[in-house]
Amino acid sequence: MSDPLVPKTVIDEIARKACLRYKRYKQMGKTEKEKPMLEMIGDRVAIELEDATKVTPGGIHLPDNAKDKPTRGTVVGVGIGVLNSKGGREPLQVAKGDVVLIGVYDGVDVEVNERTIRIVREDQILARVG
Repeated sequence: MSDPLVPKTVIDEIARKACLRYKRYKQMGKTEKEKPMLEMIGDRVAIELEDATKVTPGGIHLPDNAKDKPTRGTVVGVGIGVLNSKGGREPLQVAKGDVVLIGVYDGVDVEVNERTIRIVREDQILARVG
């Protein structure tokens, strides 16, 4: 359907601008997902916790209050390191993507984008899993 009062070139220009706006909108969504969710400071490390098992090896389903708190997770953010005595920064021993073990009550849990992230100091990390 075309309106006889509006020239075809005007309609084409409006459609082109709408397409460009839509492409920018879609690109904006992608870049927001790629942006870091938290920026760690000093020797802080952000860890995304793995879910505790809901079923025992014997097949028994556990309620939420009976599950252990997770102590294993994947590093999703690291700080720039701690200051040494010479004024430089000591790099952290863990990097993004490492699977680590932490203490049950160490750190602070925060909700970011419907994900549970635990922020701990580097010295609270017990081990890095192979």
